[in-house]
Amino acid sequence: MAAVRFTNGALGVVEGTTGAWPGTKIRIEIGGMNGSAVLEDETVISWRFQDEGPADEEIRKKHGPREGLSGGGAGDPRAISFEGHRLQFEDYVRAIRTGGKPYCSGEDGRAAVNIITSIYRSAKEGKPVRIE
Repeated sequence: MAAVRFTNGALGVVEGTTGAWPGTKIRIEIGGMNGSAVLEDETVISWRFQDEGPADEEIRKKHGPREGLSGGGAGDPRAISFEGHRLQFEDYVRAIRTGGKPYCSGEDGRAAVNIITSIYRSAKEGKPVRIE
């Protein structure tokens, strides 16, 4: 677990475990003064904003609860879908063929690893760690 303060002053919490029986869904919650969004695994559970537009309802319809989604690998790692990896490989191939940039670059992946290793370093050293 880590408390996070962003450059703009916003506060956040990162929690993670692989040791909670029987496992939990991946959950991302973002809340602010003008709205909030909650995602679990591949599904938007809540998407509400003070000033909503047509795109908001479209997001709820397209990414909200629907049939055919995996239950995730919380209780059974064999249930983890490979679909996300397949789409990422397709995107890399597209980027190579067109000379474009992938949607998620190696630098993006490295940034995520940097957050995790910084949380470990902070816990080991017992002090805040600044991430650039």
